[in-house]
Amino acid sequence: MKKDPFQYIFRFCCDPGFNDAEEIPALLRYVDEADIDDVAVFANVEEINTGHMSFDEQDVYLAMMRKISALLAEKGVTMSVNQWHSVMHADLGKTLRPEQNFRPMVDVEGNEAKLCVCPLCGEWQKYIARLYARYAELEPSILWVEDDFRLHNHEPLAWGGCFCDEHMKLYSARAGKPLTREEFLAGVLRPGEPHPYRKIWLDVSRETMLSAAGAIGQAVRAASKQAKVRPAGRQFRVMRISAHPRRRGARLACVAAHACGRTPACGPCASARISGKFPVELSARIQYGVYAHPCNAPIGDRGIPGAGKLSVLIVFEIPPVHAFPAAERTAAGSGGHHHRLV
Repeated sequence: MKKDPFQYIFRFCCDPGFNDAEEIPALLRYVDEADIDDVAVFANVEEINTGHMSFDEQDVYLAMMRKISALLAEKGVTMSVNQWHSVMHADLGKTLRPEQNFRPMVDVEGNEAKLCVCPLCGEWQKYIARLYARYAELEPSILWVEDDFRLHNHEPLAWGGCFCDEHMKLYSARAGKPLTREEFLAGVLRPGEPHPYRKIWLDVSRETMLSAAGAIGQAVRAASKQAKVRPAGRQFRVMRISAHPRRRGARLACVAAHACGRTPACGPCASARISGKFPVELSARIQYGVYAHPCNAPIGDRGIPGAGKLSVLIVFEIPPVHAFPAAERTAAGSGGHHHRLV
């Protein structure tokens, strides 16, 4: 039987010490029912997030992950780890802890975040590197970097960052003169021929994220010879799909339709490809992930007999990034998601 080129990864969230005794047995049943290949176990996620977690808090998740990993291994299923925050999605009504000497992210108006941090902060880089190194010691299949690993979209900041004093020094040094935020922003956003400040901003922003990614990657490689680090951002606009977990052809048909960008809707776009095979030319473009969320709408105009609600999962094919031509890598990365962090 030909090996399925796609990996089916189930995203698992629970609150250790509160509901893990019920959720882990349910997970093991679902893994069998849905033919899951890998389980991405989240830490400090969503509503149970405590801000930038302490290492004592991480210990609780590490213990749970060791247990889950051993149970999955008995089924031939791997475990990956998704630390839910890096610089942090938003302030979320929380603040940095007194012992967390992280430099906050600052927006173009000079507003300082309460929880979101500057990715170039050395103290934060040491912290996040240690978190990932400790996860890497579990030897997971993948270490996901959450999609808050970005400069934009960190409420309540205006657009995002980073325009902290340290970043303003970097911008000024490259411009050859002291710059105010207002002066620098005016140059970056000047219409017409791009102002030199725009390149300065782009270069420093790229170097900032590469510096943070490098800190994570080096720590992981020191702790594990096989662990992989990959970004968890959405690559395509497949957001909802309804099908029996084992009806993979239907799922891939919808993915293919969205990958070519013909329509923003899941249902009608897939109807013509319900029984077709996934196009080879598109499969080479899918790098890490398409999120499929539960919904009640049928796939296609006719729907699929036996279709039911599908729990959250991710569809993956992971070719090496060098398989992409440079132009395609640039275009695909223009939405703010990196093809490869480390």
